[in-house]
Amino acid sequence: MKKRKNYKKIRLSFVFILIFILGFFYLTYFYHYEKINIEPPELKPYLTPYLENKNPITIYPALKLILKDFPQILRIKTTHNIFRKEISLKITQTTLIAKICDLKKCFYLDNHARILDVKKDLSTNKQLLEIKSYLDIKDNSNLHPLLKNALLNIFEFANYFGISLKQIKIYSNFDLGVIDNKNREFLFDPHRDIEEQIKKFYLFIEKIKDDQAQRIDLRIYQKIYFK
Repeated sequence: MKKRKNYKKIRLSFVFILIFILGFFYLTYFYHYEKINIEPPELKPYLTPYLENKNPITIYPALKLILKDFPQILRIKTTHNIFRKEISLKITQTTLIAKICDLKKCFYLDNHARILDVKKDLSTNKQLLEIKSYLDIKDNSNLHPLLKNALLNIFEFANYFGISLKQIKIYSNFDLGVIDNKNREFLFDPHRDIEEQIKKFYLFIEKIKDDQAQRIDLRIYQKIYFK
């Protein structure tokens, strides 16, 4: 009796293994997704070519390639319906806020302070702020924390008061030159109290209102120098 039971178990195991092999073979060579859903839908023209004729086995190298080609995509959540031959992708992407260039090359800066080499822009906003850096910048790196904190505060202030920024310069000593639409350059020192410097930025724009000044130095505590 034990031998017969063992034989049945072996035969049943063999059947399961055979079904698994046939299923894997089918999914690999004959099965492919017939319907591809992408959210947000405006990304579909960019990403569909990566996903066409893919199956549950080959989809993951395709997703990895998408993340490589589009570094502005943070993550991809996938949902499969094998019986309907359908796959759904939910894309979470970053926001490109500036084009940042050193003396030799250009990259993009996102809202997480990441410096990205974006070859294919998914954004519909082509009017990006220009940042000129006299420091060397590297792809797939993060902006220095001091610069990140200073720029975050400056951007929040400019957005809140509706101040249009034309360009930002990052000097070799880490100082920031913020140029407005009147071509006035405001100098900030990220090593010092950035909030105190922003208050003086506001004071100059709202109270002093000197359109003839070209260079306004906010770096010295409780003082404003301009010419």
